Amino acid sequence: MKFIKEEIDLIIELYNDNFSYKEKLNIIRDYTSISNKINRLELTKKKWKKPKNIEEFLKLVFEGELGLYWKHNKNRVGFLDGNHRKVRLDKEYREDHLIIYLHESKFPKQVYSITNDNNFKNLKYVFDKTLTIDYIKFLYTEKGKGLYNNFDINSRALKDERAGCLMTDGYRKIQILGKSYNEHALIWFIHKGRLPIRDIDHINRIRDYNTYSNLREVTRKENRNNSSKILSNIVGVTFNKSKWHVRLDGIHLGTFDKKEKAEVFAIKNKNYKRVKLNITQKLIKEKYTLNYETGWLTYNYSTENKRKGERAGTIDINGYRIVKLDHIPYKEHRVIYFYINGHWPAGQIDHINGIKDDNRPANLQDVSQSINQLRKGGWKFNSWIESFIKIDKSPYIFGDNHA
Repeated sequence: MKFIKEEIDLIIELYNDNFSYKEKLNIIRDYTSISNKINRLELTKKKWKKPKNIEEFLKLVFEGELGLYWKHNKNRVGFLDGNHRKVRLDKEYREDHLIIYLHESKFPKQVYSITNDNNFKNLKYVFDKTLTIDYIKFLYTEKGKGLYNNFDINSRALKDERAGCLMTDGYRKIQILGKSYNEHALIWFIHKGRLPIRDIDHINRIRDYNTYSNLREVTRKENRNNSSKILSNIVGVTFNKSKWHVRLDGIHLGTFDKKEKAEVFAIKNKNYKRVKLNITQKLIKEKYTLNYETGWLTYNYSTENKRKGERAGTIDINGYRIVKLDHIPYKEHRVIYFYINGHWPAGQIDHINGIKDDNRPANLQDVSQSINQLRKGGWKFNSWIESFIKIDKSPYIFGDNHA
């Protein structure tokens, strides 16, 4: 009652002409201060407490135009964390999840939203995150050349834009359920109810033109035959770098300026089968020369892509150097063994210093598989290994005859 009496007295004084303008302003400020004290006092009397769980929380809020608001002061609940508004109870909850819980009595698996406008009518959500036809159609609409977003999935995937992104190999990829899929695979799933088992071939050879009528499920060989490099119906004839090439049974048989000549040659040789040569020491020495000091195999003659005296082979993903004999890849250290001894090693070739492309004969030894695996375990174990097994470290372990 004391605060009410003071308010009335202040109002009477405010309309008294005996006060100057500045004095009236001071009275208004005092009145505002008193009103604020009354509001704080009333709030204290209600003994309002912060809710500790969802059930308590939902009793203290109401749903407004943009989201949830407190009943006692009409303020928006929670705090902004990035693009989402969150509420901290027994743990942190997203406001849009709480609104869906308010309507559906269960939490969604995922809500698609890029703003904090959490009106229930605008929320897109799912309770089951499994790859189904309905789930794909919920996210995307099939039209034009492929799939388009039905709504703003995230800040980079906006409504009515083409889904996914175009990769450097020409295919369009879409991230869905934490996994990357080719767009043509998802379209195949929509129409067939399953992902493709074999390759998907684009009939018009445009890799991101993913209409269902342009797709067909084929074998890997059939898919290659319809690649952009193959512009002939004759098997083995391809066009690359302004030339026509004929390749049969994995062997390049010739290069031609005109398509007709290449096709005639391919038809005449359609039954060509590669005759696998018998690898001999003479065959290896005709193609390569071994430098015993460096462990290099170098070419004895020049070809279109190789020069005489150039080091042969390439390094594979495991660190070994690979060379070819009769178009078949071999590890260089095994070829060097054959070069020296005239036959393949009985076991495995171990690099004494652990450097896989150091193929000097002095660095190589023929050992059993078990010993080779033990030595691969790390050089800190070598002293332990050598205390149990005798390892020959003499130079040129492949023999003394290097001619």
